[in-house]
Amino acid sequence: MTDMPKSFTLLIGPPRSGTTLIANTFMSHSTVCGVHEPYQHGRANGYGTTDFADFKADHSLDFTDTPNLALKETTTRLRNVELSLELAQNVQNSGTYTSLILILRCPFEAFLSQVEASRDHWEEKKLTDITEESVAHFFDRQRAPLRLICENARRFHFRIVSYDSFCASPETETARLMALIPVPMEPHQKDLMPDAAGLALPDPKFASSRGGITKTDRAMSVDHLIETYQHVPSVKFAMALRALIALDVKKITDVEKLDALTALVL
Repeated sequence: MTDMPKSFTLLIGPPRSGTTLIANTFMSHSTVCGVHEPYQHGRANGYGTTDFADFKADHSLDFTDTPNLALKETTTRLRNVELSLELAQNVQNSGTYTSLILILRCPFEAFLSQVEASRDHWEEKKLTDITEESVAHFFDRQRAPLRLICENARRFHFRIVSYDSFCASPETETARLMALIPVPMEPHQKDLMPDAAGLALPDPKFASSRGGITKTDRAMSVDHLIETYQHVPSVKFAMALRALIALDVKKITDVEKLDALTALVL
């Protein structure tokens, strides 16, 4: 049994930003083993292990056949980010190649997706109404986790990927992400990618493990949301974040985008 992985990749992003879809695609590579949201799922029991030997034992990890480890987490809680980054730093301190993939999505689409999922798919009805309070709360909670990620991302090899760019060019973006390890993209990874002729599946968070995701067109709803709540301070932040995320990855480097994001969240 191999004690340490050849590489460690942290995939992290705000809720409903496409972390499940992109992480599942990344983790489906034959050399990658993955752990999904250990800190978010373990929050009720106070799970906060960042010592890698203990983390490895807790999740029964064996790197003999899958030497590249990937961890997917969300910024639902600031504590998730703190623990994930601490674990990544501990792995890097051991001499293991460590990388970070920040996954972003238009915050207005993410908000509407959260409302839709809470209404139609989840047993826990946390966010079912669109109100000034719920809009402000959703966007306010994004700033601190993103700031913490920006403050630490440069410690690692990193990429920034948006849900929109991934859906528009899934093969290109997957290849760009796999190059972090680096390994070539495998043909079967296409099975999990968004499909323009996709299946009419339920909540993509659950359906993404089977592929066939179709990106929902929320353009009109986003415009209405902005028009209605543009006076809310956190909506102005979300509008700036939306514009940054939309920047063409072919014209701006990951470093330049991280610099711009850092300036925005400070």
